[in-house]
Amino acid sequence: HDGKNDQFKILNGYNLQQYELVIYNRWGQKIFETKDPLIGWDGMFNGRLQNGGVYVWYSSFKRNDKQTNLKGTFILIR
Repeated sequence: HDGKNDQFKILNGYNLQQYELVIYNRWGQKIFETKDPLIGWDGMFNGRLQNGGVYVWYSSFKRNDKQTNLKGTFILIR
């Protein structure tokens, strides 16, 4: 909560259509989903802070009529 990297989101959400960002925990449970590129995940699920560890993300969007699908992992550090 220092104002730096407090949310995980796509860095440049400008001019995206059909945007989706989904985050899963290590057990494959969906813990976050948004269709708004300005909204990011704050490390919470069901009102509780999530444990540090590896999380999987998937994003799909269309820009300039080109469909893009991205996925990866990140480490949540508390």
